Amino acid sequence: MASPTEEFFGELGRREYIPQLGKTTGTVRIELVDDECTRHWYFRINQGKLLVSRENLEADSVVRSRQDVFDHVAAGEMNMMAAVLRGEVSVEGQLPLLTLFERVIPEPPSSGCRGRVSDQGVGS
Repeated sequence: MASPTEEFFGELGRREYIPQLGKTTGTVRIELVDDECTRHWYFRINQGKLLVSRENLEADSVVRSRQDVFDHVAAGEMNMMAAVLRGEVSVEGQLPLLTLFERVIPEPPSSGCRGRVSDQGVGS
């Protein structure tokens, strides 16, 4: 059975064009660590056209994570930028490219909590 990460990247690889990346050009390498093994996914984005491979090539942006953490990101159970802020995912290179790439990653479901902020505090 394929991991959520393999399913996510496989689906991206089957798509010919991704509208959310229509004005984007660049490369992203994802490095996923599991025990002592590092697996690579490489994306070449050219005006919305996406080429996905398992190569370990130089890239404009690099994302590093444990495999189990990225499985949660790929399944839409965890927000990638929130994981970056918690130190569970590291990024380097062109951050605007990573922000655009994040648009194709499934979003976690909303908690449904939309409290209002006032001068009395949250949810007032």
